Amino acid sequence: MRNVRRLMSAAGAAVLVALSLTVAASPAQAAQPANGWYMLVNDYYDGGSGHDNGDMWCLSANNQTSPSGSGTNQVYLAPCNPATAGQWWYKGSADGYEHRTFVNYQNFDNAVWELSSNASTPSGFAAGTHGVYTAQKAARTSIPDGHNWNVIEYTDPYKFRFQSLVLGENISASHNNTYPAGTFKVYNTPVTNPPAAAHLWRFWQPAGRPTNCTCGDTTP
Repeated sequence: MRNVRRLMSAAGAAVLVALSLTVAASPAQAAQPANGWYMLVNDYYDGGSGHDNGDMWCLSANNQTSPSGSGTNQVYLAPCNPATAGQWWYKGSADGYEHRTFVNYQNFDNAVWELSSNASTPSGFAAGTHGVYTAQKAARTSIPDGHNWNVIEYTDPYKFRFQSLVLGENISASHNNTYPAGTFKVYNTPVTNPPAAAHLWRFWQPAGRPTNCTCGDTTP
């Protein structure tokens, strides 16, 4: 989908969840949005990086086995398209604690898949990066930290870091690391201070989340 920014302005149907966020004690920070279905926009690849063809790019998933191996599905960055079920994620609470889970909207193979990570460098990825993928929700009981995330507010309003509980690293992406389809590889990488723009994400709730799919699971 070409230039989602212009589509947003023309349709007036979506905003980056500024209206659903409340400002915290510091006026430069924003509280997390409520649990719900969102698209997750990378703050660097948002139409102005020079590497994104003028489009916003969103965290995405499909049913291809990821480079992290058997039992994992591929997670990547692709141009945002609200009609793509694999680009929607449910931000939920992990077992009642402050940690968060991200459930993918598309139930590939009639299973529920969660954003997950481990401490291994996937095949074909740069040294020092670690795997990010989706794994079936049923696997959470055996490796809970791999399915849980901290959502950390950044000083710029409405920007967040997604930090894995496995190594305390941030999800990132790079146009220098691509799949054959031209999508960008996604991985965990050590925290930097200040964080690189590609380590920051924004929650987006546009209209048009698909309903003609085997989708949706919001239970903890």
